[in-house]
Amino acid sequence: MVASARRDSAVESGGILLRLLTAGAGIFVICILTFYRPLHTVFDVLVVLLIGVGLLEFYGIVRAAGMSPESFWGTLAGMGVGAAAHMGLLNPGLLAAFMVVASAHLLRGNRNIAGLATSIFGILYIAWMGSHVILLRGLPYEMGIGHIVILFTVVWLNDAGAYGVGKGFGRHRFPATISPNKTFEGCVGGIVFAALGAAILKEFQRLGATLLPQYSCGEYLLIAFVLSVAGQLGDLTESYFKRDAGVKDSGRFFPGHGGLLDRCDGLLFAAPILYYLGKWLL
Repeated sequence: MVASARRDSAVESGGILLRLLTAGAGIFVICILTFYRPLHTVFDVLVVLLIGVGLLEFYGIVRAAGMSPESFWGTLAGMGVGAAAHMGLLNPGLLAAFMVVASAHLLRGNRNIAGLATSIFGILYIAWMGSHVILLRGLPYEMGIGHIVILFTVVWLNDAGAYGVGKGFGRHRFPATISPNKTFEGCVGGIVFAALGAAILKEFQRLGATLLPQYSCGEYLLIAFVLSVAGQLGDLTESYFKRDAGVKDSGRFFPGHGGLLDRCDGLLFAAPILYYLGKWLL
């Protein structure tokens, strides 16, 4: 019994540590790729490749649920949406992707409504939403770098806080229809960690970090709250997909710790929100 409890505690500590290490390493790499202008294309290519990985994982979940998406053409079309975002043509790229996937279903005889619907939804969910990371990097007044740092800092700290507080102090669980493993304490913990991250970024900006946007402290905290809620909604949504399909992880992108979607599901919901908030506040 004691040995089992120690193993569970070690697993939980490892999960929290992985989230913090992922956040730190990810933010470091992102800062390098976004700070130096010649590397902006490299950053966008990396996002496009990760969109491809995310789509493969999503279509794998869909197949486990008994549906038949066009994984190959859907993944290629979704990566094309990311490339279109790099050229400032996100929505035309999305329309073209929908047409490619619909044509693939018809030409290959895969005339299954659920398969077609999930093929298209995957492009919208992974590619269109994920491509807003590329749009964020391109925000005017050289503010893209700062917004990218805000996005990843707030969302990943929200993820770590929700996981750590939920595991350590969670007592009141969400309704089983929403998520049997999430707690209200974890939800609040994620918001608190996100707010702390935003407050630290605001302090860096006040001390002279010119690449961070000159929002007020209240605006930084508002952004943290909105992104935290969006990130947790993204996490609940991906968990819902996996429960319905009967799978534990979306993939093996992080060996022993799940797939890319398991770590970046919150970013998919938060990136579009921050992009449009940024355009409004700037």
